[in-house]
Amino acid sequence: MKRLHLIGPSMTAEEVRRRVDEIDEIADLQERAHMEEDRLYCDVLQAIAAGAEHPADLARAALASRQLTLDRYYSPPND
Repeated sequence: MKRLHLIGPSMTAEEVRRRVDEIDEIADLQERAHMEEDRLYCDVLQAIAAGAEHPADLARAALASRQLTLDRYYSPPND
């Protein structure tokens, strides 16, 4: 089921955490999980650029995805 995601200055840290949880749920689908993580990072950056009210909270919530158990052939999780 494809969910709509808030993008722009109205994006909240709660929305970002929900998306991180969704990525965790599909972690066994490696390519899709990485694509969703990349999309999340881009959406968060767009929200910050558009004037999100709490940019540091959005960034922290998005970076929590680095702690998920995804195979990361290209970089270690703490990069």
